Amino acid sequence: MPQAGQIIRASDFTTYAKASPATTQAVVNSTAETVVGTLTIPANEATPGSIYRMTVFGVASVTAGPLYTLTGRVGGVAGTLLGTLATTASPGAANKAWTAELDLVCLTTGVSGTWAARFRVTDTLASATSVGSVREQNPTSTITVNSTVDQDMVVTWTWGTASPSNSATRFGVIAGRFA
Repeated sequence: MPQAGQIIRASDFTTYAKASPATTQAVVNSTAETVVGTLTIPANEATPGSIYRMTVFGVASVTAGPLYTLTGRVGGVAGTLLGTLATTASPGAANKAWTAELDLVCLTTGVSGTWAARFRVTDTLASATSVGSVREQNPTSTITVNSTVDQDMVVTWTWGTASPSNSATRFGVIAGRFA
């Protein structure tokens, strides 16, 4: 770990990044929790201080004003909840930008490893103007993650109401280990 006053160089860390998928992904006319971004943390790779980050981004459009929810999990859709942020879209919002950021920091490793998480959503979908909002959820305690098996970090999108006019499109995912 870096010490106070130490110069930190990129070469000091084991890093990798995963590029965006070559295709977009749409969540339309559905109330199912749908994965829009995934980063797999390989078994036994994490060490105390490892940081995994995933940023997922796209646009969304609606006719009415439905509720929508972005969720971060580890262990896939059925895994441990890291954060969930819901809001109501502004009626008539069209091609409004959204971004979800999910960070996971390893504190200890093993079958009962301890981790800390941060989940943040920035979007303009809840506003009729271009002014956006930032919502962030930091858990009040650590979570248990088994670092001896592969773990999928996922970001999901859920519409509160199924409608052909409810459309969220993921354009990209930027993800990787940064420490």
